[in-house]
Amino acid sequence: MPRKRKPLTQLDGQIISTKRQRSVSIEDDSEKLRRAGTISKMVLKNFMCHSHLEVTPGSNINYITGRNGSGKSAILTALVVGLGGKASLTNRGNSIKGFIKAGKNSASIEIVLYNAGLLSYQQSVYGKEITIIRNFGGSGNSSYKIKSASGQIVSTQAKEVHRICSGLNIQIDNPVCLLNQDTARNFLNSKDPHHKFLLFMRATGLETLCEEYKKIFQNKKNAIRMLKDKEVLYQKLKDERAELAQKIANQKSIAEYNNQAKLLENEILWAKVRDSEDDLKNHEDIVNHFEEDRSAYQNKLADEGQKRSGIERTIQSLQQQIYQLQESIEQQNAPQNALVRSLSELKESLNEKRREKRTILKAIASKTGDCNILEQEISQITDNFTQIEQEKMKRLEELKKLDETIKSMENLLETSKNEQFQIRSSINHLQKEQHNFTAEIKQIDHQIENTNTRLKAFEGESNSLSVYGSDMPRIVAAINAAKDKFKHLPRGPLGSYIKLKDRKWAVAVEGFLSPGLLRAFAVDNKNDNELLMNIFQRVCSGRGSKPIVITSKFFFDVHNVSENLVNPIDGCISVFNALEISDPVVANCLIDQTSLESILLIPDSEKAIELMSDRRRVPRNCQQGVTIEGDKYYPDPNYKTYCSQYHDAQFLQVSAADMISQLKQKLIDLSNKKKSIVSKRDSIKTECQEQTAKMKALEVKITKLDKARYHVKNQHSELSSTNEPDTVNVQQLQNELAELRKAIEERNVVSQKIEEDLVKVKNTINEKEAELERIKTIVRDYEDRIDPLNQQIHEQQSKHKDYDVNKKFVTKRLEETTNRLRIARSELLAVQETLGRHLQEASVVGDRPEELRQVPVIMEKLYEVQSRVRQLQSEVETADVLCKKYADCNKRFQQATELMKTLMEDVKELQIASDKRSRYYNHTEDYFTTLVKHSFRKILELRQFKGNLEISMRDRKLNLIVIPQQGSQGITNTSNLSGGERSFSTVAFLYSLWQCMEFPFYFMDEFDVFMDKVNRSKVMEILLYHAKSRQDLQFVFLTPQDISFINDKAIAIHRLEDPERTPVTED
Repeated sequence: MPRKRKPLTQLDGQIISTKRQRSVSIEDDSEKLRRAGTISKMVLKNFMCHSHLEVTPGSNINYITGRNGSGKSAILTALVVGLGGKASLTNRGNSIKGFIKAGKNSASIEIVLYNAGLLSYQQSVYGKEITIIRNFGGSGNSSYKIKSASGQIVSTQAKEVHRICSGLNIQIDNPVCLLNQDTARNFLNSKDPHHKFLLFMRATGLETLCEEYKKIFQNKKNAIRMLKDKEVLYQKLKDERAELAQKIANQKSIAEYNNQAKLLENEILWAKVRDSEDDLKNHEDIVNHFEEDRSAYQNKLADEGQKRSGIERTIQSLQQQIYQLQESIEQQNAPQNALVRSLSELKESLNEKRREKRTILKAIASKTGDCNILEQEISQITDNFTQIEQEKMKRLEELKKLDETIKSMENLLETSKNEQFQIRSSINHLQKEQHNFTAEIKQIDHQIENTNTRLKAFEGESNSLSVYGSDMPRIVAAINAAKDKFKHLPRGPLGSYIKLKDRKWAVAVEGFLSPGLLRAFAVDNKNDNELLMNIFQRVCSGRGSKPIVITSKFFFDVHNVSENLVNPIDGCISVFNALEISDPVVANCLIDQTSLESILLIPDSEKAIELMSDRRRVPRNCQQGVTIEGDKYYPDPNYKTYCSQYHDAQFLQVSAADMISQLKQKLIDLSNKKKSIVSKRDSIKTECQEQTAKMKALEVKITKLDKARYHVKNQHSELSSTNEPDTVNVQQLQNELAELRKAIEERNVVSQKIEEDLVKVKNTINEKEAELERIKTIVRDYEDRIDPLNQQIHEQQSKHKDYDVNKKFVTKRLEETTNRLRIARSELLAVQETLGRHLQEASVVGDRPEELRQVPVIMEKLYEVQSRVRQLQSEVETADVLCKKYADCNKRFQQATELMKTLMEDVKELQIASDKRSRYYNHTEDYFTTLVKHSFRKILELRQFKGNLEISMRDRKLNLIVIPQQGSQGITNTSNLSGGERSFSTVAFLYSLWQCMEFPFYFMDEFDVFMDKVNRSKVMEILLYHAKSRQDLQFVFLTPQDISFINDKAIAIHRLEDPERTPVTED
């Protein structure tokens, strides 16, 4: 059964008790144990935020604490830069001139390294201490001084610094040796297995070995390629030797080729005779064919002429018949037109009579109605004269009473409506306030939801681009994936290229540049703009606004702004000088968009008022002043000021912890504001309900009053509209009645006369229409006979045109055939002459061969033979010359053969060496993998965790598989653990890497900011235990957290002063 390991608390107790038994000579013992390469002292002058800082770390365990901004990370940055590292290696800038404190022209870093013991570097030259001093100025230049323990300058070369670091095993680019903030955040807090694998490869040095092996493999490929090139040259030499041997053999073949050429020439001549005979036969056939065609065309022309004459006679006969029918139609047209005009006049007369009849009938009906009305009026007047007078008096009294009632009701109704208007106005005002409060609550809820979303994104996302929006990491990843499609890679978000030289100006600079511009992207041309907008459309989730895209030609040198640069004054600085912009394209974009070189940053409002209110004190080129709180001041003579609404920095040099703290405080403020508004809204809602109840009661009252008034008005209207017959003279009405009856009788007589006229006109119209129809029937019969005749003429004319076309075609073809016949006969004569000439030439040369090939085939063969003869004649050299050349070529061939044999053996040995190094690399890889897995499991056991490391070299992934205490969650990766458990597991992974690689010192910057209190104390306990067990090594932990729980005299604690904060003055 394996031995149970003691808890760390017991181990610490043993160490402490042992320390108490030691003598006062503990410092001497630690000095003897101390390893060469540890840091004895660091001095920083005008470096970043430090004017002069001297740090003397202890030989074993050191803590450097201080608030954010106090300059802890500057110490780690100075260590990297001081030991020869590039500025980009620090993740704090791209140029060392950016590390010079604002307002200073130069800076220096002094590092004293302990150099005693077995692992010391050239102790006979340097002694027990090596002092490295690096000075650098604002122009970017730097120099080194490397001194011995006695103060003598040994070297001023950067190469010597690198040799010292190599000799003392100081790896400033190894994250296990120097763990900065960004590495701690990206590797320790990241859930990405690729990041952890990269940390493992860098920490163990496997990444360097892998790169070296790739170089060896590439060299092997180059050697094989060179061997193949040599093989091509070797083959050429071999071919040259064979060619010389062939030339010697070719001297005897020239006569044979000449005889072959004569036979081919004879065959060509007889082949031409054969071709001429074939051509003669073809031309005779063509002449016979053309003669036959000419006879056929002549016969066809004669037939077409006879047919054409018969068609012309038929057309003339048909046209004569049509002319006779048309004359008959013309004879019928005159009486037909007269009948049409007569009918039109009769129908118009008929319509006029009908209109007169309708008018008279209407007049009779109207007069009859008037008679009936007069008869009724006369009867009523006679019977009811006394009763009408009495009813009239009674109705007038009732109307007077109703008028008084209506007036009182209207007064009461007007008063109620005024009261209703006032209550309605009050309700509208309350409802408007309630609606405004509700809208404001919704807006606050939306802000709370967005803030919670951002907070969760920051707590779960380590990507620094998340501060520019949750979609920004995906946008940048999509742009990088499509970078080959862009003419120039877009720059963005612009804020990610900007760093402040002094963080105190963060609010002022962000307020001036605006969040929209900091989130914006810059592209070079329209096509890149369209491609980027497509990426936005595809990637953006729609939860926020899309970034702005600025299209402007890229220039890769920063604009010269010296002429427009604002003159700085004590305590003030231009925005251009306050920023460090890593990309010249981004710098030019900001200059073009904001003229930041003309904007002055001012520390407080009093200074701003003093400078901007009087044109005599306004600095040259200053267009605007911005205070540290973000307030804007425009200079005299247009002096004015605007208060800033921007109070918290959200983008520039804002860490994840700061952003999380800001978001949490914002959530608290929004919740308090919401509670206050909800209370006000509820109070207004209660008041609104009370006023609504009053309004409803008043509406009921008004409705009742309206109904009562309406009823009274109806009574008044009915009484007012009652007809009162006038006391008219009865005799007058009787006279009017007699006149109406006489008028009715007169109109009846006129109506009877019109009816008789209508009958006569209708009879006449019927007679005329019958005569007209008879004439139309005759005309239609003539027209029906004309149409078939026209159709026959059209058909005959079509045949006539066809014959004309055929005649032209046949005539043209006859002419063409005659011309072709003449040409064919002349060509036949030419072919006969050619045949005679070819036959005469061939008979002179030789007899006719039995088999003849085609002339082009024979010509091609003859050309080959003649070319071969000419080639052989031009290449013919003496036997001595050829033999001498062959001997020389053969000698070179033998030497090349030996060289190829040697090269092939060298490539084979290189292949064996490459395979051997590959095996060694795999063994080293397996060793480190096994060791780090074993160390990881052992450190997890200290908290009763179980787990393992899954390392995939092929996928370049490393996953931490952890089972928490008592296996409550089962096997899981770190993404499913709590924040503290995940941090503990990650630090356990870092501790296991310490077991693999040993350096003189270890620096860790802000590695514990993501841990809770319990896991932080446990991790500290593990790290301190390991540090105490290695008294020869130096450990430096930089943290802003509270370390008051550490009470150990063996631990050196260095506290940095709090950063200077400019007090905020209240107006």
